[in-house]
Amino acid sequence: MHICFVAGSFPRGKEAFYTFVKAYVDSFADKGIRCSVISPQSVTKVIVRGRKLRPVRWHYMTSNGNRVDVYQPIYFSWSNILRKRMIKNIKNAIKRTLCSFDAPVDLFYAHFWFMGLLMAGISDGKPVFVTCGEGSEISAIHDYEKQELEEVLQNISGVVHVSSKTLDETRAAGIQKDIPYVIAPNGYNPCVFYKKDKLEIRRKLGYPENSFIVAFVGSFDERKGSCRLSEALDGLNQKLPEGENIHSIFIGRGKCKPDCDNILHCGPLSHDAVPDYLNAADIFVLPTNNEGCCNAIVEALACHLPIVSSDKKFNDEILDETCSIRINEMSVPEIQDTIEKLYRDRELTARLAAGAAEKAESLTIWERVDKITAFMNDVLKK
Repeated sequence: MHICFVAGSFPRGKEAFYTFVKAYVDSFADKGIRCSVISPQSVTKVIVRGRKLRPVRWHYMTSNGNRVDVYQPIYFSWSNILRKRMIKNIKNAIKRTLCSFDAPVDLFYAHFWFMGLLMAGISDGKPVFVTCGEGSEISAIHDYEKQELEEVLQNISGVVHVSSKTLDETRAAGIQKDIPYVIAPNGYNPCVFYKKDKLEIRRKLGYPENSFIVAFVGSFDERKGSCRLSEALDGLNQKLPEGENIHSIFIGRGKCKPDCDNILHCGPLSHDAVPDYLNAADIFVLPTNNEGCCNAIVEALACHLPIVSSDKKFNDEILDETCSIRINEMSVPEIQDTIEKLYRDRELTARLAAGAAEKAESLTIWERVDKITAFMNDVLKK
């Protein structure tokens, strides 16, 4: 089988964005499936924003030695005033690329709705599957007139939802209808994210061996709640008795940069460095207010960290009372009280850590790929 993945972006080398798409592609390739990736690149962004132009075609080998071919045809992007022209340019770039393939494609797999709807219009009868990662992606339907959208949706073979939340959102938007779907939460690579010896990692990083450390991974912005967590940690450290303190690790970048006391790390990291920093922590806190399914939480579970995060529906598939404490993520006092509870009650922390280890067993990327592969095979047999 030859699967062509289509995505708006794709990482090269040690870049830290869209790594979840690459991990997903790699997992299919490591099952013996031929995998190609098409990720068009905007010449306009190269010129205006100074981005580096990539090769139009390149390849890499997965950690298991399987080849993935990546195609990055160029196109000219435009402002939203000329959005339809931009979409046409992307379509033409993809069509040119497909003509250069030395083997026919059996199906297309798109990340996310923008690329899924686009591919459904040019797939020439080949199956098109779409991953719906966040509800905001559904806005891509507004690029189409009603009749055109109906016609395009008929060419979608199936939708992979990362949570019941995204399923509800697509239904509310009127685009799920009779399209087959499966709910498959995001998965982690167990060869990269796994439990390590905490003391050994802290010595390696030069971190205090006996401190209680809180980890955060995500954009430094209002949605992810980096400043809410920073404020909660400052408040908590101020009320602790002299000689006691809580340290923190903030992995990410953005305008809402944490500024609380006792920060051990604050800034971006390469994706392969993140597991060590997670393993140096005692708990993982992410007061995010909107997700599809959060990769950072799944990866923290893989490192056996108790989770403190939102009680909203997007966490339902990956978090429960065995591995997490779910809170009102907008309440700084609640964030603070929950961290203090885990700091004071180490038996509870240990119990949730054990629950995280158990929960993680069902969230590997291999489990996800098996589930999605079975779903696609069932759809294609009908």
